[in-house]
Formats: sequence, structure tokens, C-alpha cells
Amino acid sequence: VYDAHFTWPHCIMLTVWARMAVNGWNREQDYLSALWGSQSSHPIVRPQFRGFPCPSLLDANEVEDQYPPIWYSLRHFCSMCITSLFCVLVFVCIFIWMHQYEGAMGPKGCLILTVIIKTFEFIFG
Repeated sequence: VYDAHFTWPHCIMLTVWARMAVNGWNREQDYLSALWGSQSSHPIVRPQFRGFPCPSLLDANEVEDQYPPIWYSLRHFCSMCITSLFCVLVFVCIFIWMHQYEGAMGPKGCLILTVIIKTFEFIFG
């Protein structure tokens, strides 16, 4: 099923594409930051930010809203678990699909793969 001659060009193309995507995103981010005027050194506090008044980390004489570190860690851990769960789900679906159509992928296999891809694309938004 796996041919080493076809693997290396795919890996190289994927690496080049990923680098181009990151460069494109950085350019767009810089453009939008300049367009919206958000390149200042003072961070903009979003209206939906939920924090508690605490002494500033830079100047203890000032009080500023800060998000509790434990809540941040908990949210980060939960999002990591959910993302990992979906990655495992995608892996299992593709693994089952690959073993179902070992080397004999016809129109039915292509259609099922398309449905799998579009379903996960819809789920991940």
C-alpha cells in the first residue's frame, strides 16, 4: 500500500506548502493589523474579556484586570483534549477507510473519502 517512491515528493510538497501558508498568514496578519491600527505597544482590552482586578505584573502600584492562570491552564487543557479526541477520530476513520479499500479504490471508495473529508470539514468549521 505504501510506496517509498511516492512518499518523499509528497512530504517535500507538503513542507513547501506549509511554509507558504505560514508566510501568507503572517503577511495577512501584518496587513490587517496595520489596517485596523492595532500595532500599538499598548494592548487593546477586548470588551468581552473576563478578568479580575489584580496588581500589574509590570508595576505593582497599578491595578489591571488579569485572567486567573489556573483558569487559563484549565481551558488550554480542555481544548487540547477536545482537539486530540477529534484528531484520533479522524485517524480512526481514515484508518478504517484505508483498510476497507486496500489498493482497489474505485468510485465508491472515492465517494466515501469525499464524504468523510466534507463531514470533518463541516465539524471543524
